Amino acid sequence: MAVRLPRPIRADVPPLSRRLRSAREALGLPQTLVATAAHVDPSHLARIERGHTAPTVATLFRIAQVLDLDDLVDALRPYLDDEPDT
Repeated sequence: MAVRLPRPIRADVPPLSRRLRSAREALGLPQTLVATAAHVDPSHLARIERGHTAPTVATLFRIAQVLDLDDLVDALRPYLDDEPDT
């Protein structure tokens, strides 16, 4: 079985998108698993990671929770109308 290596992250991808992808890859999680856990369509997560779309605060909050990005979760919490279900 061939080992699939992650593609390098392009330099023009926004830092937040790079951070999300790097965190997901560091945890060894596939996009589909993170997307499902964060209640996001997998293709939407892929576009976020490539910097093709910007997530809402609530979506970013859920993704950050799944990826255990506590500093980002804490920074986003004040901007939520109501804390989303986890």
